[in-house]
Amino acid sequence: MKHTIVTRLLPLLVLSLFCGCDEDEYRKLAEMAERHNLSQEEQRRLMVELQKEVANGSNDLVTADAHAREAWVALHREVQQERTEIGQQRDRLEEDRKALATQRQHDSLIAATMLTCSSVVVCTLPLVLCLYLLSRPQSTGDDTEIAEVFLNDVVASQPLLLPRQGPSSCNQIQKLDSPNANSPTETAD
Repeated sequence: MKHTIVTRLLPLLVLSLFCGCDEDEYRKLAEMAERHNLSQEEQRRLMVELQKEVANGSNDLVTADAHAREAWVALHREVQQERTEIGQQRDRLEEDRKALATQRQHDSLIAATMLTCSSVVVCTLPLVLCLYLLSRPQSTGDDTEIAEVFLNDVVASQPLLLPRQGPSSCNQIQKLDSPNANSPTETAD
């Protein structure tokens, strides 16, 4: 704005110098106009340099902003990647927790089942043994024959299966063979 006013006033100033002033005044006005022109040129040069510096500063600012945005985008990508990894790790941890809970439940169920089954087996084992013993026939031919062999050996003068210890054992056997062996009178003698 100042620049346009000065450029408009300059021709008027020069014209007024030519029209009604003496030579000293002309010379002073000419010097003043010349100084004014030099200062305007200096101001223009300074403005051009300032504009160049502003443009360079703006370019530097834009470049720095672009680098900052790139760094921010890279950082944002890293954060997103870490979030994804943390989410995957959390999901794996949750799956492991569920699998462990299922396994614990399964193990406790198996333990309870084994305990119940073993209790049933232990409780039914005596019943099975009793059933087996009751279902066997009372006398078999083998038992009778074995008993006969033992009796013959006991009564024999020279036993084959059971050796005799001495005369006292013979007296006991004879007492058992006699019909009155069970009466209290003979045992008192």
